[in-house]
Amino acid sequence: MSSKVLPPGHAESAYLENVAIVEASERRDPDGAEEAVRGNCRVSERLHLTWSFTDGSR
Repeated sequence: MSSKVLPPGHAESAYLENVAIVEASERRDPDGAEEAVRGNCRVSERLHLTWSFTDGSR
């Protein structure tokens, strides 16, 4: 298993994405929660694809 380095600022943006999910859930806003989860998944997918097809430095 290789070690991957997260891009600069990823930890903060990931935290904010998760805060948006929790806040929508607390508001009992299923559409908002779904939108936040989908956004989080898109970012994660792009990151994993970048690692799959590059050396991860871009």
